[in-house]
Amino acid sequence: MRLVLMYHFGRSGSTVLGRLLNQHPRIIWDNEPFTEGQKKKGLSGLTENQSLDFLRRRIDWRLETSNKPNADIYGFEIKEVNFLEQVINSDLNSYLHFLSGTEYADFGFVTLRRINTFKRLLSAKKSAASGVAHIKNVSNESASSKRIKIPINRYSDPDTGVKSSSLGEGLTMARHREKALLDNILPIRTANLFYEDDILNDPREGAKRVAEFLHVDTTSTSMVIDLAKTSGSVRNDVENFDEVQSHLRNYNLDWMLEG
Repeated sequence: MRLVLMYHFGRSGSTVLGRLLNQHPRIIWDNEPFTEGQKKKGLSGLTENQSLDFLRRRIDWRLETSNKPNADIYGFEIKEVNFLEQVINSDLNSYLHFLSGTEYADFGFVTLRRINTFKRLLSAKKSAASGVAHIKNVSNESASSKRIKIPINRYSDPDTGVKSSSLGEGLTMARHREKALLDNILPIRTANLFYEDDILNDPREGAKRVAEFLHVDTTSTSMVIDLAKTSGSVRNDVENFDEVQSHLRNYNLDWMLEG
């Protein structure tokens, strides 16, 4: 079984991407096992070896319940917050180095980043306010119409660990932190995906990029998108849009409000 690790900062299209990849008979996609373990079982303070034991158990369980006899790839997602909150006592580069010395040394590594940090923040706030993280395409659910007020005098982003007394400054710091983390990854073969390029218009293109990276043929797999977008236009979603726009203009970040 080959491991595929996707690293991201949340609200970047990872769920729809994972669900598409999971439709392939060779791939078992397990979303965010460490986040799930933390929320449901209080998972915390794992050493790197303990985290690997946890993954081995997850792989065995998913193989038993997946009804995929030809599956030979296990994919999962890990977020920076899993390291920041010490679910795993490590950091990204140390963890990648650790995996390279295990039986999963040929693991695949995928990064997924959303360039528009404000929209990532807004999506997280909308999800928290509505209690709805994802919306099925086939259901009668719709994105919450509740407008969100975004404070301009504070910023807190658990997915990067950035806090600031200014929205504009916080967004700038978060962007720099994301870039620094991704620019300093160990020199390993990596597929770098961006929400705006690979997910926004048609997430199947992103799934095909990952499959190609893993040398998995998707020509006979019909990928069905079963999740809808949870956000509309920023102007409609942000209660204090004019205030936020004026504030972000001072940081040359008002482009984040487009669309």
